[in-house]
Amino acid sequence: MTLDYRHGVPVSACGSRRNASATWPMQGIELGTVQTRGQASGCRVRPDMNAQVFEYFTRINPTDNGEAYSAQPGWIQARFPLPPRAKYGTPKSIEWGMDGRGGIYDVQIMARGGNPCEAAKTNSSYLCRNLLDTPWDYTSRPGYWVLLGTPGNNGYLVYGPFLNQSGSLKLPDDLRTESIQEIDVVILGYSQNPGAGGSIDECPLEGPCYQFNYRFMGVSFVSLVTGVDFTYPRYPPQQHPRLFGDDNQFMADLVTPWMSLGCEPRANLFIGGIPDIRRQWDLISLGWSACGRSPNDARPAAIRDIPELAAYYSDTPEAFNFGQRLFRMDLARFLVRWMRICNTQSGSFCPYNLTDVNDFVPRVIARELTYWENFGTWYNSNYAYWNGTANVPFGYDQDTVWGFKFWSSFIDSFWSDLTPTDFNTFKTKLDSVADAFLSTFRIKGWPLWNGNNWTPNLCHGGMYWVVSFWHEDGRAREVLDACMELLYLVRRMFTPDGVYVEGVAQYSFMSMDPSYEINKLLRSGFGDFLRGYDWDRIHRMGDWLLDSMMSDSYTSDFGDSHYVNGWGSFVPLLNNMAFDILGVTNNGPDPCFARDFWSFQYMWSGFSSAFVVDKTLARNWTAVFAQCQTVAPNGVKASIYPSGGLGIVTTRVSVPGWTPSAAPDVMNVMDQVKLAINAKDSNYPHTELDFGGFIWTAFGNRLIRDMGYGQISKPPRQKNLDSNPGGTSTVVIEDAWANDVENWSQKEMTPGTINLFQSNIDSTLYADRLDGSKVYGSQDAQNGWLKHFHRYFVPLANGHTLMVDSFTPHNRLTGGASISEYFLTGYEAEVARPSTDSCASSGPTNVHVNLNVINSKTVELRPVCSIVDRFKISKVVGRIMASSLSGAGEMVIDDPITYPTFYGPATIKRFRFHMPVGQNVTGPEVRAFLLLASPTPENMTTTASATTLSTVSCTAQGATACFEAVFGASLKVRVQLGNTGAGYELICFQQATGANDYPSGASGCAFTNEGNAPFALT
Repeated sequence: MTLDYRHGVPVSACGSRRNASATWPMQGIELGTVQTRGQASGCRVRPDMNAQVFEYFTRINPTDNGEAYSAQPGWIQARFPLPPRAKYGTPKSIEWGMDGRGGIYDVQIMARGGNPCEAAKTNSSYLCRNLLDTPWDYTSRPGYWVLLGTPGNNGYLVYGPFLNQSGSLKLPDDLRTESIQEIDVVILGYSQNPGAGGSIDECPLEGPCYQFNYRFMGVSFVSLVTGVDFTYPRYPPQQHPRLFGDDNQFMADLVTPWMSLGCEPRANLFIGGIPDIRRQWDLISLGWSACGRSPNDARPAAIRDIPELAAYYSDTPEAFNFGQRLFRMDLARFLVRWMRICNTQSGSFCPYNLTDVNDFVPRVIARELTYWENFGTWYNSNYAYWNGTANVPFGYDQDTVWGFKFWSSFIDSFWSDLTPTDFNTFKTKLDSVADAFLSTFRIKGWPLWNGNNWTPNLCHGGMYWVVSFWHEDGRAREVLDACMELLYLVRRMFTPDGVYVEGVAQYSFMSMDPSYEINKLLRSGFGDFLRGYDWDRIHRMGDWLLDSMMSDSYTSDFGDSHYVNGWGSFVPLLNNMAFDILGVTNNGPDPCFARDFWSFQYMWSGFSSAFVVDKTLARNWTAVFAQCQTVAPNGVKASIYPSGGLGIVTTRVSVPGWTPSAAPDVMNVMDQVKLAINAKDSNYPHTELDFGGFIWTAFGNRLIRDMGYGQISKPPRQKNLDSNPGGTSTVVIEDAWANDVENWSQKEMTPGTINLFQSNIDSTLYADRLDGSKVYGSQDAQNGWLKHFHRYFVPLANGHTLMVDSFTPHNRLTGGASISEYFLTGYEAEVARPSTDSCASSGPTNVHVNLNVINSKTVELRPVCSIVDRFKISKVVGRIMASSLSGAGEMVIDDPITYPTFYGPATIKRFRFHMPVGQNVTGPEVRAFLLLASPTPENMTTTASATTLSTVSCTAQGATACFEAVFGASLKVRVQLGNTGAGYELICFQQATGANDYPSGASGCAFTNEGNAPFALT
């Protein structure tokens, strides 16, 4: 709750009380004092509507430099009726901000106190010569006072004086009880000499007195902060190591579940496959495995013989490698803790004795100390805040996290092994980082407070320090509570239908991987799970992630997402078991979800620390897969995520000579055609102006792609090619190009919608509808481009898709507009179809697609190398056929486009369907595109020769724009649209198989809008 001008809060008259019956925030601010002298009167505080600040004056008439100063106090009182505690939590603190414009306005300069003259600094009896009209308090200290109270209590709690430009106060317990219904905050100043820029007005010894300064401070806002009071069922153990619980809990959670597993002799995990999870856990916990799958699995006789740990025994340190340090340090710490425990337990598996361990530990400490300086300053000066004179690093940001986590874990593991000197070296640095964390939190520094993927990542480093120093440092509770509060901000990144709004890779993993670590530290140390998140949404997020893996084994990459091969994180699978991880259920994974996840897992990425991997992964995965022996049937599965702004269509078809496996296998996508359709709200972070864009993959290749991450998306997005509509496969207004890079077709921060229609009489027939009318400026009378835009996708069971665009130029465009559909595809080099050897060398990294204009309405796409069937020449062929209501338009292939990205220049190929130069769309127009995908050239030849796309006569009532796609004698599909005045909208879509005709009558055209809730139709 904030009272300020930005929220349009009316201010009551000076000195009057707020109407007790008024609804907050009406009359929520009171101000005073009123001073009257003769005929003149004035308020000591006055609102400046232009500056959005309450100004405190030292004289009744600010414009009269001969006016006397008054000691009467200036004050504002912000009255906060408390919102329902059940919904908003308990009152926790108040915050305020002072006018910080500088010069004569700056509170730190103006509030000089009662006697700030130069002579008074050396002569305690000297009093400033001012023109005064009331008794002045020469002892008043510089600054302002904050008073806290509640109606019915006698008086206020007084704090101050303050000189800060912003501040906060924790509310005392007696103002937080259930009986408190209102909290009043007063900001008061009195007897403050307003010396601007350090100069103090003094009256001359003779003659009239003119005092030019009249403001002594300004208040811009006052806020009441409510929230959760965090309580914890228990606290971490006293002894060290204490991360992940005491010794018994460490063994029960981090060792025993894995030791009970057998090895998997059929394991074949590469990019997808059957995992041998016991062997991999052995390698990250012991450095070797008893599974015997390779010569390196043999048990070393001593720790010095473990290959990954042998470097600690070398006289020469290795060159610093950050990733290697993280892995080796975790392996060493885990092994030491395990061996120290098991040597005290009879009958326990314990391959190394304490003599060996105690010889190893000082070597680890000494070697890691040699890398201490390699961790650098622990912060990036690019991440800074303005302190009034310069940019100052927050001291806690992304570069801080890993050092904070690494050395907090290190000191916990070797607490009793470190010398006092070494211990103090680490602790001194960690103390300063803890201070930096709390400082960043208190000033609401954006690295912590932005609530996106940064927040959990920054907090997870702090959580390792919290547990390690829980009983030794009182700030640990502050950092813990701060993180619990901050993580509530991350809730907004997850939509009700399970979409993480910043994108798939890597943002969803950057957010959830550290979140799962935080949850593990909470459960093991404090007996509770991370309650700041909506775990129902996170559970649904698993389905969205699995949907977002395309049928070329790469992720969809709209917005600032990355084009990533396979899963480099276990987040999708963990999300599917989210409630097991919280300890709420014990259901295990959905078997078919698990099989599909492991079909795309990129080797063992994300499985590198035995401290971090969750015990829910410790299971016989082959037995899990056995519970899902059915392969998904042929046909269309359409998933819709309306809140997240995404549609996913997966179509399985019969491919001659190909039989999908019931086991996890990336090759299972070789019978799939997939569409990812983007309708994300550009208000979400890391989104781009790519509404209506789509990605099309088929039989292991990507035919239509997005520019992906490119450069980080920041407003105005129209100025970066990869962030504006020209960087995706959507409708582009050619007139909206400002230059070769800037395109202004779509409006910033303007959402569209996506819905899914299903035929009422044919359960296999769906249509995705995107409404982007507002996105293209329908409500912008000055700069809008289209007053209507709908894009429809009708996926068919034969693997092909009918896409229909309906648009109308904006009324302001009296001469119409040049409107094109853009299609982007892969480009490596202009090469002919390669030999087997060239694909064997470039393999899945060669994304090049050769383009060929078949005729003015058709383009053929031929990928060079297969992405999924690695190192082989691709046989996949795609075609896009076009038709239009006006009959106008043609396909053209543009020159390759090179554009800047975060990683350096990249190149992509583009073709367009557009009007010839000089011809514009002047009224409602409809264009239809048939997306044909075939697993072989022969199949495409047969398909294309029998396939037509054309306008046809309409049969549905009200329909005036109709298209039909005919696939020989096997299938025909018809879509019918009617003109609503603004533009054409879908009235009917039908299909007929074989010799059958379309369903007749009104019922034959009826469909249901199923786009109001997240669901999947199969």
